[in-house]
Amino acid sequence: MKMEPKSLRYIAAGVLVVVFGVALFFIGRTSGAARRPSDASLEQEFSQKLSVERERIKKDLDEKYRADMVSYEAMAKRLQMEKDKVKELEEKAKK
Repeated sequence: MKMEPKSLRYIAAGVLVVVFGVALFFIGRTSGAARRPSDASLEQEFSQKLSVERERIKKDLDEKYRADMVSYEAMAKRLQMEKDKVKELEEKAKK
């Protein structure tokens, strides 16, 4: 069985496509692994981000706590003023 030169070209081209495809697959895997950060570096990056986020949240909560304390003190003064007024009116009503 003799093959025609045209079919030999198709077979050779098919073999080359498969060989290059396999080579590209392995080259892509190894270069992708080199670019991909390791688990340790990812953990370190996430730890740093977490630390920064914790500090931001802590500052935010401290600011809100101080604002709440100012509001509480202002409300306590208003309440005391209202109690004093009520007491004063009750004394005037008794006289």
